[in-house]
Amino acid sequence: MKKIFKILNLVVITIFILQTSLIAQVTYVIDYSSFTSNDCNVLRPNPMTTVPIVINGRTHLSTCGQPELNVSILPGNVNNNSIVLNAEYKVSNILYKATEYKIDFNFKKGYSYKIKVDALGKTPTNNFDPYCKLLLSFNTMAGATGIGKLCSGTEAYAANYPVNITNNIQLAIANFVEKEYTFDNLPNAQSSLHLSSNVTTTDNTSYFSFAQIRKITIIETAPPVTFTLTPATVSLQKGTSSSQTFTINNVNNSPGVTGYEWNLGPAPNGWLYAGTPAPQFITTTSNNLTLSSVACANTINSINVLAKIGTTQSYPTNTSTVSLSNPTYSITGPNLICNTSIQPYSLSPSNCAGVSWSVSNPIVTFTASGNTVNVSTNALTSGTFNLIATVPGVSSNVIITKPINVGAPSSVYGVNTTYNILKCIVRTYKHTVPIDGATNFKWFSRNVTQGTSFVQFKNGPQNFVSMGGDGSCDITEIKVERTNACNTASPEVLIFPSDLCPPFYDGSCASGRAVVASPNPAISSIQLSLVEEENVKPKNTQPLKIEAIKIVDKSGRVLKTITGNKLEKMNIDVSDLPVDVYTIMVTDGKIWISTPISKK
Repeated sequence: MKKIFKILNLVVITIFILQTSLIAQVTYVIDYSSFTSNDCNVLRPNPMTTVPIVINGRTHLSTCGQPELNVSILPGNVNNNSIVLNAEYKVSNILYKATEYKIDFNFKKGYSYKIKVDALGKTPTNNFDPYCKLLLSFNTMAGATGIGKLCSGTEAYAANYPVNITNNIQLAIANFVEKEYTFDNLPNAQSSLHLSSNVTTTDNTSYFSFAQIRKITIIETAPPVTFTLTPATVSLQKGTSSSQTFTINNVNNSPGVTGYEWNLGPAPNGWLYAGTPAPQFITTTSNNLTLSSVACANTINSINVLAKIGTTQSYPTNTSTVSLSNPTYSITGPNLICNTSIQPYSLSPSNCAGVSWSVSNPIVTFTASGNTVNVSTNALTSGTFNLIATVPGVSSNVIITKPINVGAPSSVYGVNTTYNILKCIVRTYKHTVPIDGATNFKWFSRNVTQGTSFVQFKNGPQNFVSMGGDGSCDITEIKVERTNACNTASPEVLIFPSDLCPPFYDGSCASGRAVVASPNPAISSIQLSLVEEENVKPKNTQPLKIEAIKIVDKSGRVLKTITGNKLEKMNIDVSDLPVDVYTIMVTDGKIWISTPISKK
């Protein structure tokens, strides 16, 4: 009966309940005091049957050297046996030798372990050996051959392998003392515990010592109970019903989970469960829950969960935070409506909360029905308007606008002309007209001075670039004809460039003359000087004299034409010019030369 009671106490389970956290400790005891064996290597499998050695339910196996058994009887005929692990250091050949065995044990990932070893260490003459240590690890000693099944004494291992290892502890002499080893929060699961005696010294003395192990106590502490909820964040779009599966993760594999209580917030909470509006609380035994968002909900609640262990313990998870945003809306339909037609338009994606339609210009009428609207025009309608959809959003209304052209392009429009004056007076113009729904542009020009008719010179884009004239100063008209899928608009004369008279010249400008204006900026008058540019060959043989002057504004329009004094220098009056930037153009009778001035 006494023996049975002893075996029952080899495994002691202790459970502590601290507030809302369940911390489980399990104690395992391996006691060698009653172990007996007649084998020279007491922890190798039986040589006859190959059956492994099992002590207190744990399989043992010698892995290095020759574990032995010390048989001891205490008063009262009480067994006090212990496992003996010899170790030695031979100074003659600097040889380290040890004995090791392992115990099969399921060490769990994330768990912490406190291992108490009731042991002593001494020499054969009972002298204290300061270098005798006992190492606990999860691996065989480095360098050991792993023979471990022979009866040939200690076995060599890598020199100084156990030195500076935390769990290599000096043993006490004469009396058995519990030495404590700690392994916190194991990063990986382990299948066995290795115990090895060793001598750690580098002096010039040979040592032989041994460790005696009488009992091992393993205290296993489970990690904190931790549950997490994934996904931690959920992004949803209003107007769309989305299915979402939530999962509770038992981070440390805590045992005894009996169920989960999901909290979706007070109903209506923006969720559907099994196709119907979800209640605030849902209880499951599964760690997964699939919900669908309500498409038209203005808010959708975040979710948290209580994990149940047993009947009394509840553990909250993190909250899965739900965010709701507006989709990217657009209005689908044609960009052009021809006269006397009806065109349908719709909001994409559709909005179940309703749409308010409007137009920016009453040149059209419309009939709205939810997410669609029909737009009507009449035979005389033309122009541009914006079709506007106002949609109730998550926190405020969302306004979507679509520009639409009606009928043929307008017959009245303007042109944007930009120009560039280059050195040597070569001038380019870029003429641009508004698209106004047009898909094709025909450009025409005529020489008014010579009385010619309009001739098409370009077909295609909404702009073109032209070079300056040839100095003849003929009046030129330019117009453009715009066409879309509905019709062609009547062309309009865009510019009358009679005053532009853009002179230019070719490579003869290499003769290099310049005009200098002083003062610049000017207030009332300015002196213009024609000068030769240095290091330019061949030289210009034209007399260096001012034949004519033109003052041109930023649009290219000639504001003044002044007859020159036929001298190299000439003063001109600019007092009547508004404050601005201008181009002064001077000709020597052959070429035109320009310089910018500022009027202040």
